[in-house]
Amino acid sequence: MMYAAFVVYTLTVTTGPVAPTTCTVETNNCTPGNACVTFTDADEGLCVNQDAYLDIAVGHAHMCGLRGDGLLDCWDRDPRNLFPTTPTLDAYVVEVVAGHNHICALLEDGRVECWGDNRMGQLGQGSTTPSATPMHVNLGIAVVELQAAADATCGLTENSTLICWGDNREGAFGIGTTGIIGDDELPGQHSATQAIDDFMIADDHICVDTTTGETACAGKSWNGKIRF
Repeated sequence: MMYAAFVVYTLTVTTGPVAPTTCTVETNNCTPGNACVTFTDADEGLCVNQDAYLDIAVGHAHMCGLRGDGLLDCWDRDPRNLFPTTPTLDAYVVEVVAGHNHICALLEDGRVECWGDNRMGQLGQGSTTPSATPMHVNLGIAVVELQAAADATCGLTENSTLICWGDNREGAFGIGTTGIIGDDELPGQHSATQAIDDFMIADDHICVDTTTGETACAGKSWNGKIRF
């Protein structure tokens, strides 16, 4: 099961955080122009202005909306207070993704920052220390696309390679090994021999499409290494 979710809305630039009201999916009791967005394990959701956000990322007990001005509004039910309402990042955000208990943001300059729980190294810091402050992931290359699963994140780089960090116990990262990446080492790039055009990450496997039209997968039920 994936915990990240994205919804694309019509852009209207907002000038400040939007305070959503609660709602239920069954009754969809939001006012016109608003959508009811629910957390993974909750019956009650939040009414989000459909004209105010470009992306919405929903995790287990938290979510963030990407505003038209490149800033984030976030809400959570996490008792550890790991998700600030208005996280401070180093540049405008162009994409936001959510895992089970972490958030990562792709900045306009290709850098990635993550915050939240870190028991699986999903913040990519070479440690398992959680952080409520967005932490820069030292990837050494610009990223053009992000995706998140329960306790992992992958980024497609500007040179068409893949970098993943977090839970790799099923060998989903396709690097030929199993285990956690990012808990005591920094994320590293895949060794795929062909350029990657697109990818999909789930909790226990990853599939990629190459620029030549081929598809390969790694992880549970596959061989633990992406091959072409």
